[in-house]
Amino acid sequence: MDKFTCPSCGTEFEYQEGLVGRKCECQACGTKFVFEAPSSPPKKNNPDTPRARQPARGGDTAGKTRRRTTAGNQSPSPRTQRSSQEKNTRSQIPTKRKRAPWLFPAAGILIAGAVAGGFFLYKRSKPKTAPQMATAPIPPARPPLPEIATSPPPHAITTPTENFDPPPPRNPPPPSGMYSGFDLTGIRGIVEEIEHSEAPWRKKARERIERYRKARMTIQTLDSNGMPAPGVEVSIKLLRHAFHFGGVITANAFSRNEAAHKKAFSEMGFNSAGFCNSLKYKLNKGKGKKNVKDIIKWLRSKNIYVRGHCLIWPGCGHLPSSISKIVRAKQQDKRKLEETCAAMIAEWAAQWDVDEWDVINEPRGNHDVQDILGYGVEKQWFDIARKHVKNGKKVRLCFNDNRIISDLVKNGHETLTDRILKYRANLERLIQEKAPLDFLGFQSRFATKIPPEIIYERLRVFDKYKLPLVATEFEMRNSIGTEEEKAKYTAVVMTVYFSHPLVDGIYAWSLSPRNDKREIMNGDGSPNLRGKIWLYLTKNRWSTRTILTTGPDGKATTKAFKGTYEIKAKRGNKETTIETNLEDDKTLTIKL
Repeated sequence: MDKFTCPSCGTEFEYQEGLVGRKCECQACGTKFVFEAPSSPPKKNNPDTPRARQPARGGDTAGKTRRRTTAGNQSPSPRTQRSSQEKNTRSQIPTKRKRAPWLFPAAGILIAGAVAGGFFLYKRSKPKTAPQMATAPIPPARPPLPEIATSPPPHAITTPTENFDPPPPRNPPPPSGMYSGFDLTGIRGIVEEIEHSEAPWRKKARERIERYRKARMTIQTLDSNGMPAPGVEVSIKLLRHAFHFGGVITANAFSRNEAAHKKAFSEMGFNSAGFCNSLKYKLNKGKGKKNVKDIIKWLRSKNIYVRGHCLIWPGCGHLPSSISKIVRAKQQDKRKLEETCAAMIAEWAAQWDVDEWDVINEPRGNHDVQDILGYGVEKQWFDIARKHVKNGKKVRLCFNDNRIISDLVKNGHETLTDRILKYRANLERLIQEKAPLDFLGFQSRFATKIPPEIIYERLRVFDKYKLPLVATEFEMRNSIGTEEEKAKYTAVVMTVYFSHPLVDGIYAWSLSPRNDKREIMNGDGSPNLRGKIWLYLTKNRWSTRTILTTGPDGKATTKAFKGTYEIKAKRGNKETTIETNLEDDKTLTIKL
């Protein structure tokens, strides 16, 4: 047995030689160290002798210790012999058993195999997922800052922090009343067919109306700082069609009950007006002339477009006596006839405040003057009208005739008839002579139910001239059938005309009750079934009334019928209203 001193606390222990080079622990202070055999015992009672340093491993160095150098003393030998007292205390250190050399490698192999097997089973049972990038550790949350009682800048309120889908467009509550276009009493079956029929001609007409009668309207809303304003409610309401939906006035009847006629005319929503006979030179005399001027003045105050009918109706029975006498004379004075006709046209054109004129009316069947002066005189009449019209070049000049589109169909599919061919020949002569012709007038009185496909093909006959087309005297004759049948066919004809891109006007010829029962209003001013169809189409079916909401970019877009609109933009207590004309695709900017 040998003795050994703990390098930490100095306690001496006895130890066996088999412990040399092994790790042990001091039972006094708990220090762990490796035994080395001392070479010589340390000197006792010498305070300058340092404690033995931790022995190093090694076979030849067993039993010897290293000695520290101290100031003022000579460095002792590196290894000293331990004292006998050290050897006696060695027995206090527990001895470690010797283990078989193969035990630790075998245990390591078993543990490694178990870990590898467990890892293999774990990988097979875990679903495959895409590799994930390592993320930085989340920093600890900062303590909340104290709230500051300040208002955010205006743009912080109006500028969105994320995209959102605005609600879909919605329709405002429909208006009520007999003139609203939403009173369908008596015409529900007709309306159902208009809206849901899949007849080929109707589907094509709907597509053309969508293409030619509508334009895209985009409203850009801005806040007071000029930033896009999302979530703004935009109301769009059609005030006036670009298309001329007109009513023709009988001046005498109008003047007899002026208040009722004005109310009915306004409520029907006519944006254009004409006169049955009151602007024909022969028939306008005395008091009737003053009535017409008063009516035109009222129409102008309502911003209603006015058409004049007509400057010359060249049949002997429709001319003033000063001209008809020359025509009927055995010896016609051509020069006097020509001058008298020219003077009448110049006087009449200069006198009336209108937007368009039928320069020549029904020349196919009324050509007494042309037979004497030749058809070249028609071009002169257009030149005189252009020179003397009251409103100059703003006035449109028309070549008007009857039974063109509405001519009878003999074999069920006849597009071109003799009347159409004669009208076209006369038209081409005027164009070749460069007459100042602005549009073509088709009276459009229907006595039979012409198939809608034929009506459209007849309109297309005049496409190559690229001139506007107008139904100047539209009405249903009694031969069409009952009032319901008249109403149904009224919808058919109006739909076909409205779907053709060159047609820009339809004028209802008979408004008030007449002996021939062609009117669209009753004696009390209320609409009959034909009048209800007119209102339904012009104020409901072919009108735009909708409410939009701007998106994150401050924009709202819709397709709308062409015309004059009132647009209201509202958010909170801020509201802006503007009026605009929609003729082609357009973007409007509204600042709140």
